[in-house]
Amino acid sequence: GQLSDESDLDFLVEFDRQGYSGAFEQYMGFKLRLEAIYQRPVDLLTIKKFRNHIFQEEVDSSKTLIYAA
Repeated sequence: GQLSDESDLDFLVEFDRQGYSGAFEQYMGFKLRLEAIYQRPVDLLTIKKFRNHIFQEEVDSSKTLIYAA
């Protein structure tokens, strides 16, 4: 859809959780920091295959890599 003042932002994320016990804190901390930066609600979606293939195609065609470590 179109971005408006009421829109949330969706981020597709992947965390390296190997041997990490604070996954929830990492996830929520990242979400809260993004909301503070953008001053709007943020949804974090983990990288996976979505059941709805039309949604999957839309995600694949519009995703942009912002940061990779």
